[in-house]
Amino acid sequence: MQYRIKQRRFKANYVKVYNSLIRDKNLSLRAKGLHIWMQNQGDDFHFTIRSMATIHGTGKDTIRTCLNELIREEYLQRYEEHDPQTGYRIVEYVVFPVKVTEFRKYQLAMAQLDEENEKDNRIPDYE
Repeated sequence: MQYRIKQRRFKANYVKVYNSLIRDKNLSLRAKGLHIWMQNQGDDFHFTIRSMATIHGTGKDTIRTCLNELIREEYLQRYEEHDPQTGYRIVEYVVFPVKVTEFRKYQLAMAQLDEENEKDNRIPDYE
């Protein structure tokens, strides 16, 4: 089975590791390291559990455990679909720089700022 990574991050050409990830006591050091590595991969990076285990010199069960840990703690989302042409499952992981809930709050705040800026930039109608 092949997996894909989709990035949900702030626009930058480097991996920024947020303190909330580093200080999260619910994540193991291995899960933190895997998260940082996944963030460093480009969009649509394709991998298998076996290839990740080989790259990191660990077992497939360790990789699965780390992925599940990241999902449980909301740093990673998993989407699964069936490819009707090949019959294979396609699994997509979405990597977030911070917990999903924190990321959503940031997106909401930015959208509100955009709305306020649009209101401020409107040209009044004079009749």
